[in-house]
Amino acid sequence: MAWRSHGINNADLVRNLRANGIIKTDSVANAMNAVDRKNYCPYAPYHDSPQSIGYSATISAPHMHAHALERLKNQLVPGEKALDVGSGSGYLTACMAIMLGETGQVIGIEHIPDLLIEQLKPGGRMIVPVGPEGGEQHLTQVDKAQDGTTTVKKLMSVIYVPLTDKDHQYRE
Repeated sequence: MAWRSHGINNADLVRNLRANGIIKTDSVANAMNAVDRKNYCPYAPYHDSPQSIGYSATISAPHMHAHALERLKNQLVPGEKALDVGSGSGYLTACMAIMLGETGQVIGIEHIPDLLIEQLKPGGRMIVPVGPEGGEQHLTQVDKAQDGTTTVKKLMSVIYVPLTDKDHQYRE
């Protein structure tokens, strides 16, 4: 069933995922219907396979997102909180937000700075430490204009510990 749920639009994709038994609940179907994949995936958004989103990263196949949401459905209820580590394009984060409702909260984090910038909405601002581990880093302000152009301003020198795995963090 997986890999065979392609659609011609978002509603068709979700309908096929449900017909193939991958989406089992209304809450998951409603979330995936509310978040149009074309806003998160520049190429073949309704094809049930992983797609490149740039920077050597991919957005997972829709059936994988559906499986994840189905497995998390009892935790992704209105008012709860969720953390999406490695959020990439932000598609799964957005689906989680729909399931959590207005009183819930989801935070998505991504370690590839360019994907963070792509997720920034027009008119948005991001403050982020930029620079190599152990090297010169700057707290940086990134603003995205309404037309999608970005401006970057170094605010101050900083030293931040990188978001990494335990073994890397504890090495001496």
